[in-house]
Amino acid sequence: MKRKSLFSITASVLFCAAALIPSGYSYSQQADENKSMFSSFVRGKGPRYLDDQLFVALTYNVLTSMPQQMNQYSFPNTISFGYVRDIPLNKRRNIGLGVGVGYSFHTYYTNLSMTKNDSGPLISIMDSDQFKNNRFSMQSIDFPIQLRFRGSTAEKYRFWRVYAGVTPSWVVRTHATVKNDYMKVRYYNLPYLENWLFTANLQVGYGKFTLKADYTINTLFKSSLVQDVPGLEDTRSLNFGLLVYIL
Repeated sequence: MKRKSLFSITASVLFCAAALIPSGYSYSQQADENKSMFSSFVRGKGPRYLDDQLFVALTYNVLTSMPQQMNQYSFPNTISFGYVRDIPLNKRRNIGLGVGVGYSFHTYYTNLSMTKNDSGPLISIMDSDQFKNNRFSMQSIDFPIQLRFRGSTAEKYRFWRVYAGVTPSWVVRTHATVKNDYMKVRYYNLPYLENWLFTANLQVGYGKFTLKADYTINTLFKSSLVQDVPGLEDTRSLNFGLLVYIL
């Protein structure tokens, strides 16, 4: 008897729950609604939406104005990620400022030797037979500032964008690695590289995917410490790549 009563109660509850679910409703619809609610939370609801964005980027780095004897090889690159806060400037909210913070890993493969000994820093250009792998790397905290033009609306999540701006970057870690047939040595805290880099940025894209170009306004190296390699004090970096906005 108890089993029959329990079965009747369970069946009644299930029937009532089914009656409350609209006809044609599905779990996929619920997932879509949850996704829409999450997107609305990130961008803001209604006409006063914001276009805050998380991003990740990969670029190919080209050193410009290098000394004549200096060469690049392999795949010099920068990997970046971060967050940009949107600040609309007009009523339509299709023009705005972006202010954010990010972190970048920069790697350059060259024949430039940057080492240290008891007497101090040593810098020179190596011949190709002196190494198998040679690179210098930097890590930086980035502070992007953007002027943003876009075709977005409160309901339109895929749109064209053109962003331009400047990124001050605080270089927090540096090292150089050289490898030959006999050894592999890594040198940390390189004194030759600038502590701050200022980069001009341009981004053009649609939806989540954006092409980007970056160019360092100031030079990579401290002119007072690279006099042994004439021309190195003028070297800058021009980077091309892809940026993906996650939200």
